[in-house]
Amino acid sequence: MVKIPVGAVFGTEKDFLNYVKSIKFDAFKPRFCVLHATGIDLKSWRTHTMGERIPNIFAGYKKMGWHSGPHIFIDEISFGIGCPLNVSGVHSPSWNDISFGIEQAGWYWPGRDVYPESIQNRAVTAIAALNKLMGVAADTLKFHYEDSATTHRGCPCPPAKPGEKPIIDKAVMIELIDKKMKGI
Repeated sequence: MVKIPVGAVFGTEKDFLNYVKSIKFDAFKPRFCVLHATGIDLKSWRTHTMGERIPNIFAGYKKMGWHSGPHIFIDEISFGIGCPLNVSGVHSPSWNDISFGIEQAGWYWPGRDVYPESIQNRAVTAIAALNKLMGVAADTLKFHYEDSATTHRGCPCPPAKPGEKPIIDKAVMIELIDKKMKGI
C-alpha cells in the first residue's frame, strides 16, 4: 500500500484512483460508503485550499475527542484524504467501523448551496472506486441522515418531502455510481 498522509490532496481522478487501488485491508472491513456534507457553504469553503481545510477540520475533531474523521473530503477541484482508507474513521455513529465516510464541501439545504456537478462527479468517482475496492454494488450507498443514531438529520441534505425533488438525489447517485464502476 502506498503511504499517503492525512491531509494529502489529489487534484486528478487518475491519481486518486491509483491511491485507492493500492489499498489493502487488515482489521478494517468496510461494507459501504456514507455520503456527508460539511455544512460549510461553498463560498466560505473556497477561501482555503483543501490542504489547509483538512488540518483545521481535524483540529476541531480532536477538540471533540474524536481520534479521526471521514476518510475522504471532496470539493470542486480535488480529493483530500482525511483518514487512511485501511482504518476506520469517525463520521457516523452506527457505521464508523463498517463504512467509508465521504465528506463533500457544501451546505445542501433549501436556500443554501446548489449541488455542483463537479462535486457530484467527484463523489461518484470516490464512491465507485471504494465500492470496487470493497466488492460491493452501487446501491449500498447510505446518506448520513439514514443512520438512526445520528443527530445530523439533514446530512448530506434534508430528506425530500413527498412530491419534492431532493437536493441530492440518492437514486441518481446510485445510477451514476453504477455506471462509473463499470468504467474504472
